[in-house]
Amino acid sequence: MAATIGIVSCKKESVNKATYTIKVNECTPAAGENFIVCFDSLITDSRCPIDAICVWEGFALAKFSLHQNGNVITFSLSTKAFQQYHQDTTINKIKISLQNILYKTIVKSPSVVTTSAMLKIN
Repeated sequence: MAATIGIVSCKKESVNKATYTIKVNECTPAAGENFIVCFDSLITDSRCPIDAICVWEGFALAKFSLHQNGNVITFSLSTKAFQQYHQDTTINKIKISLQNILYKTIVKSPSVVTTSAMLKIN
């Protein structure tokens, strides 16, 4: 009795793993891919200001959109995963993870500085 062993290989469709920094109201194309990710808005930011002492670290929640083949899919990501908030999502086999929201809040000078999001896409 002869045994035959076969190896099946599946082509894995994946995006180049990269980290992107996107300013609010701006978009970036993913390198070598057919989609664009946009940082649409900062929904809330309750994180502790850099020059304050806080009891709770807070979190930031932002709205993003993925544009691919004429379709637009909107989603929200948070700097802290809890309750209904998530730090990552997968859309059409594209995993998008929020690494950080770069947003400067200073108690003594409450002016908004450039807001940007750091996303890891793979």
